[in-house]
Amino acid sequence: MRYAVRPSSIINHCRTFATATTREHASKAEGDISSVFASLSGGEATPLPPRFAKVKQDLIKGNEPAIIASWTRLLSTLRSEIDNISTTGSAIIPEIDYSEIRNHSRIHGFSRGLKKRGAAVVRGVVSEDTALGWKEEIKEYIRQNPSTKAFPKDNPAVYELYWSSGQIKARANPNVVET
Repeated sequence: MRYAVRPSSIINHCRTFATATTREHASKAEGDISSVFASLSGGEATPLPPRFAKVKQDLIKGNEPAIIASWTRLLSTLRSEIDNISTTGSAIIPEIDYSEIRNHSRIHGFSRGLKKRGAAVVRGVVSEDTALGWKEEIKEYIRQNPSTKAFPKDNPAVYELYWSSGQIKARANPNVVET
C-alpha cells in the first residue's frame, strides 16, 4: 500500500525540526570538534538521558527470547572472527595497489574483502611526493591562519580544517576520485 505525503507536510516538518534544532544549538557555547569526543578532549562521557533506557525497554519487552538468541549468535560469530583476526593479523584488511584496480582477477577478491570488512587499503593512489606536497600546503595554511582550531591544544593532531588548497587538490585528484 502506498501512502501519499503532501510536500507541504514534509516542508512543515523540516521547518519545525530546523527551528527546534537551531534553538537547541543556539544556546551552546562555541567550542571545537574535540567537544564531541570525550576520549580525545579529556572530558567525561555524558550518559544518555533516561528516555533512551525507556526506548530500549519498550523495544525489548515481549522480544526477550529473540534478543537472547541474537546475542548468542553474535557472541559465536565474534569468537570466530577473533580467532580469524588472531591468525590473519593485519592482512585481515584487504589491500590492493592502485595500478591493479582495473585488474578483474585482483579486484574480485579485493571487493569481496572490502564488503566483508568495511575497510580497505589502496596503495599507490598518488606518489609520496604529491601527498607530502599536499600536506605541506595544509601546514602552510595553518601557519598563515593561526586561529585554525585544533586539539589537543598542547600537541594538535586534529584540525578543524576542510577547505585548504591541499585538501581540495587531494579530493579532486583523478586517482583519488577513481579510488
